[in-house]
Amino acid sequence: MNNILTSIASPEIFSLSIVGMGKNTGKTVTLNYLINKFNYLEGLAVTSVGLDGEDIDQVTYTEKPAVYFYEDMLVATASETLKEFDCQFEILAGTEVYNQLGEIMLIKIKSFGTGIVAGPKQSQQLIKVLKKLKQFGAKKVFVDGAINRKAAAAPTVTDGTILATGAAITRNINNLVQETVHQVNLLSLPKWKGKTPSDSSRLMMIIGENIQRTPFSSAIKAKDIIQYFKDGQRNAVFVPGAVTTGFINEVTSFVSKGHKVDIIAKDGTKIFCLPQDLNNFIKKGGNLYVKRSCKLLGVFINPVSPKGYEFSSQDLVNKLQRFIKLPVVDPLK
Repeated sequence: MNNILTSIASPEIFSLSIVGMGKNTGKTVTLNYLINKFNYLEGLAVTSVGLDGEDIDQVTYTEKPAVYFYEDMLVATASETLKEFDCQFEILAGTEVYNQLGEIMLIKIKSFGTGIVAGPKQSQQLIKVLKKLKQFGAKKVFVDGAINRKAAAAPTVTDGTILATGAAITRNINNLVQETVHQVNLLSLPKWKGKTPSDSSRLMMIIGENIQRTPFSSAIKAKDIIQYFKDGQRNAVFVPGAVTTGFINEVTSFVSKGHKVDIIAKDGTKIFCLPQDLNNFIKKGGNLYVKRSCKLLGVFINPVSPKGYEFSSQDLVNKLQRFIKLPVVDPLK
């Protein structure tokens, strides 16, 4: 436990995103755990991607834990959510960033209490809010991510990431372990060390020292991209958008014929493929890299499902820890 807290406390981690593999995987519990552990820190701040802290989940209609705030914390949240705060606070500034609940406001907490956090919806907006928080004295910001949205974990957005997983994903603990390990692997992919294209708006072919721009802005037309591959040479293809299962499978068919292909994604949050498809691609001889690496610091678990079943916390930790070198933590233990 101390290892992951030490990593989070590092001055290199100004912003930490908490991304979940699904609903009810324990993001808010993890957020509260971290707030409690770091409430001594001057300049502790919180925001979110989407809505968090409401009594009832707006998708599953299950009860949710409140978000706790301590005196002197900074919070970036939409103006309409301030009506739900049961603590005293001071409005510091607006951000000129808006969501459906109004402008994202910066506030300073004046007394212990709870509230709702609804931050920016888009990555570029989140970057702007993080800069604003820093201007007002934030030293460390926890960003609660939204369901199935890993964008907050992108290295261009936040400095570090926690992955939240839990029993709500599946009743089969082995399947949960497999899916969690897959996400950890995607967020931990190695950085491409070869020549890198400066243009990130088009698919780019990299063969040796040569970089060729293609007319494609996404990997949707995977079959058309294969015409750029060169027989007998190592082909690397940089994908500016999402790397999907369809693209992986299309390239795998080329790799299966003995050709050498590396795929380079922007970062691990841009990859959306099934574990079996990625494993098949790698098994055939393909490689998957990223232009920028995410800094995944650990995995927090929630062994209890709102559907009425649960796993042994220690059993789930042990099973995950067999495959994951990073700390695996149950914040309620």
